[in-house]
Amino acid sequence: MNTVRIALADSQPVFRYGLKLLLDVTLGMRVIAEAGDGAETIDLVRRLQPDLLFLDMNIRGGGLDTLKALATLPSAVRSVMLMDPVQPDLQNAAMRLGARRVMAKESSIPEFVQSIHGVMRDEHGVPSIAGRAAAPPVPPEPPVRAPRRYRLTQREMQVVAAVADGETNRGIAEKFRVSEDTVKHHLSNVFDKVGVSSRLELAVFAFTHGLVMLQDGMVRISDSGVLPPV
Repeated sequence: MNTVRIALADSQPVFRYGLKLLLDVTLGMRVIAEAGDGAETIDLVRRLQPDLLFLDMNIRGGGLDTLKALATLPSAVRSVMLMDPVQPDLQNAAMRLGARRVMAKESSIPEFVQSIHGVMRDEHGVPSIAGRAAAPPVPPEPPVRAPRRYRLTQREMQVVAAVADGETNRGIAEKFRVSEDTVKHHLSNVFDKVGVSSRLELAVFAFTHGLVMLQDGMVRISDSGVLPPV
């Protein structure tokens, strides 16, 4: 597939920044423009003709109204509506107005990648995390040594990878059979050690600093995130 020209439309600059890093820097895709409200979104689509638009339902000016206006433009842009969380009535309204796909904003990195490829193949759907099937049990991975530079423990590295994959605290707790309070404690330690203050910043940091990587559609701890044997 040729390089996809992507535009991001969201009222939250931090979310746009994080998504841009993940798509543009980490995954090698091309984010050509950003918008913070509906009017800016309509203008950039008209001028720049992106291939794909990630549009927040709650953007200033209204996500549905923005979609309706985009439908009047001579543009072939494919729109993916982002919601937090996905609501069936709004999902249906967005699809009727031309959205190719509806996603939860807390979707994992692999889900964003799959959506981009799916939409560019003209597939329609709702790959929401709410609709994920329960994953089959997997055997435990071999012990992971923490990166010396950031002084992360084995468990902290596993939590970092889970956050980068879009897991919630509850999901991480169930995966490692610990309490949610324990997960919060690990996250607090990780935030302090690497100097971030949110899950999105942590996911971006993990990818851009080589702690994790996307392999076969899954987020994995990278070789550079593991200490060599002593």
